[in-house]
Amino acid sequence: MKYFYYLFIAFAVLYGCSSSKSDEKNMQDMQKLKRSTDSLNAVKLGVQKTLDSLNAESKRKDDLMKQYQMQLDSLQKNMNGNN
Repeated sequence: MKYFYYLFIAFAVLYGCSSSKSDEKNMQDMQKLKRSTDSLNAVKLGVQKTLDSLNAESKRKDDLMKQYQMQLDSLQKNMNGNN
């Protein structure tokens, strides 16, 4: 019976050491995942800013194109009216 207690204590110590190492590894993995997530969020914000900028530029070009089309239509109307 005495040996059983020694085996149980040895097993408990080994289990405690391995579980604490496992907890440390899990904590390190979680920290790595958090850093990766933070990095991806930073990239996402950069891409979103770029996309917003491109959308604004596209809208500006569309407005300019409409303006040019109106001027062209007006010129064509004036040419047809003069003939």
